[in-house]
Amino acid sequence: MDFTPDKDVWFVQRLADAQRGLYAYILQLLPNRADADDVLQATNLVMWSKRSQFVAGSDFAAWAARIAYYEVLTHRKRKGRDRLRFDDSLVEQLSQEAAAESGQIDAVLQTLRLCMEKLNQPDRDLLQMQYADDLRPRQIAERLGRSPGAISVAMHRIRMSLLKCIDEHDRSVREDDR
Repeated sequence: MDFTPDKDVWFVQRLADAQRGLYAYILQLLPNRADADDVLQATNLVMWSKRSQFVAGSDFAAWAARIAYYEVLTHRKRKGRDRLRFDDSLVEQLSQEAAAESGQIDAVLQTLRLCMEKLNQPDRDLLQMQYADDLRPRQIAERLGRSPGAISVAMHRIRMSLLKCIDEHDRSVREDDR
């Protein structure tokens, strides 16, 4: 794939979309968050340098996971003098399991996005403030002129609504698979 500015933008969008799944995958192979952060950054650099090798139409997440896997192995070799060291065959097995779970995580995130779209705007705003802006109920209450208790109750109601939506979606998918 020859890269032009438009294709670079496309690639960066795919790279950004893959970050959560890649990080979760790497964390399953490396229990230390600092190591996982380092490997994610190294993986991103390798992916960028090899972007011309990505075959359009193929599975970007699988391609990214394979690069991450090799970066984990490279990281492990560099840290080989550490006392705790997993056998490479164990890392391969964990990698395969993590890749399978990564697809499940992506499906759950997609379902969550669909369910969040069904919420009214004030509920989405509350979720944004708590989870994206990292505000506590007390801070949200001050911002909205409501009590912290009312915010906590609203957040509980929103989470239960999302859980119900996800359960209903999963049930309908299982019924469709029959």
